[in-house]
Amino acid sequence: MTSQCRVWSLSTETRELADDIRPYNVMGGRGSPDDVTPHSLRHSVVYRMMTYEDKHIYDMKKRLRHVPLQTTDQIYSHFDRV
Repeated sequence: MTSQCRVWSLSTETRELADDIRPYNVMGGRGSPDDVTPHSLRHSVVYRMMTYEDKHIYDMKKRLRHVPLQTTDQIYSHFDRV
């Protein structure tokens, strides 16, 4: 069983690591830790799938749980131009 002290320690470590996060933004600059949201992470996953994993739009649709393919295409088609 995890002790309360260990849970507190992990929480503190996580906060300290999060303070070092400086996400890149579209304009080429760096953001702040406050710019990282679940929604921005969702976009980051799709960007990584397209850029580094060479995944097809159907793979992204499935990962994002979009019902119509057009939703994925409309939202993420601009990534091809970045």
